Amino acid sequence: MHRKAAAVVVVASALIVSPLRVSVRVQSEAPLADTIISHVGVVVPDIDAAARKYAELFGLEPISIRTAPVDLPDGSKAVLKMANVPLTNFHIELIEPVTKVGPLYEHLQKFGPSVHHFGTILTTGPGSVDETRAALEKKGGRWTLGAKGGSYAYVDFRDRLGATIEVQRTANGTSGVAPVPAVETGLFGGRPLSHFGLAVTDVDATIKNFVDILGVPPAKAMRFPNPPAPFGFPPGMWNTDAYVMTTMLRKGKIGIEVIQSVGSPTPWTETIRINHGESAIQHIAVGRGSINRDEWLRIGQEKGGKWTNGAPPPGGTFAYLDFASTLGLVFE
Repeated sequence: MHRKAAAVVVVASALIVSPLRVSVRVQSEAPLADTIISHVGVVVPDIDAAARKYAELFGLEPISIRTAPVDLPDGSKAVLKMANVPLTNFHIELIEPVTKVGPLYEHLQKFGPSVHHFGTILTTGPGSVDETRAALEKKGGRWTLGAKGGSYAYVDFRDRLGATIEVQRTANGTSGVAPVPAVETGLFGGRPLSHFGLAVTDVDATIKNFVDILGVPPAKAMRFPNPPAPFGFPPGMWNTDAYVMTTMLRKGKIGIEVIQSVGSPTPWTETIRINHGESAIQHIAVGRGSINRDEWLRIGQEKGGKWTNGAPPPGGTFAYLDFASTLGLVFE
């Protein structure tokens, strides 16, 4: 959902009322304050089929798939198939577990195709991945992937942030996935990611956890729609009397939209239901580019997406296309 002006006001007001020394102290204590967010990792049961569909939707050449072993904390290995879907400022990592061990396999068995993690890259300071991982464990995270002394680690914060966090240190501070040019291709390709969005069970607690762990500036959740009005859902779907408490947190150029539904059923309560009552990353926002909303929805539905959010024509400025059951993501 796009409420950019409101989000800016919320963040600005939060910074005004908080003394500078408090903001600096919170940032310095957050283990991931000096990081950038590089990607989301989506677990799928058939990476070949998923890669073909992502290539179609993003207007890409065939996406290459690699198979590699990864380290588990106990010293054993798991084998994964992996592929990258590049955006102009971000990427989507597709993962299919090959061996029936490890956090990616466990996630797929419990939740089906869906977002497992978001990736962060250490950008400054001398701290190693091990030191950052240890600091995250002290915050309550659970180390699930990566070896001591390695260049990456997965730390599970599903209970607090709705996802696992991947921490990396790279030679040049980038993900190593070449971005695509800012030229529209396919339905979603060639457009920058503005944010990813989470459906959460407690919006205020989730905001505090992102501040505590990622060092993002605090922001206050606001009611949407506001003033109270029927929610703009597709005809015959969901509870139009429901509303959400939501805000947009900022980590560099990437937004993190946190959404708690008040009332049900809604797209967000449905995401939480599918995830067995747990908060989860639900969607990524890449926009429509030059395609008008009605045409974007028509093409997306022809390609297998389900229209789950956004008012019917002629109203509405945003919409969701739900590919979660096949591709593990909803696109805004």
